[in-house]
Amino acid sequence: AAEFVPFTGSPWATVADPGFAVLLCMLSTAFIAHYNAPVFYEELAPGPDGRKDGRFLLVSVIGFSIAAIILSTVMSCGFLTFGRASLGLILDNYAATDRLAVAARIAIVVSLTTTQPLVFFSLRRQLVDLFGHRGAELAERWPTLLTISLLAVVTLIAL
Repeated sequence: AAEFVPFTGSPWATVADPGFAVLLCMLSTAFIAHYNAPVFYEELAPGPDGRKDGRFLLVSVIGFSIAAIILSTVMSCGFLTFGRASLGLILDNYAATDRLAVAARIAIVVSLTTTQPLVFFSLRRQLVDLFGHRGAELAERWPTLLTISLLAVVTLIAL
């Protein structure tokens, strides 16, 4: 692994580096949950005062803080391990036979597989809302058909 070399350039050089843009994209993807925020707000039980605003703020701050701590820890440990030789996906730096790296790759697959329904639910709900009365009627009369059709379209686009 490459040794850690202290950065001697200017902060603007860091911002201009293409790797910095990759980091920003990864961080924005890590925290992109806004599409489900209205659903989470609706499902949140009101506090003793009958309001949800304070509880939603608290849950959001705690959730994003925990995610930021986990991501910062993984990012820092990866960089401290591999230095400037760190790849965009830190697991790519590890050997394919490394058991912990294999376990981490499996965890990523499980995470992606199990969070897909959250994204799909939001997409389905937004499309129903987009089509107004007709969308609501379709969702009420043929919910399974709507879900299967939308899933087929998304899958075809993905291929």
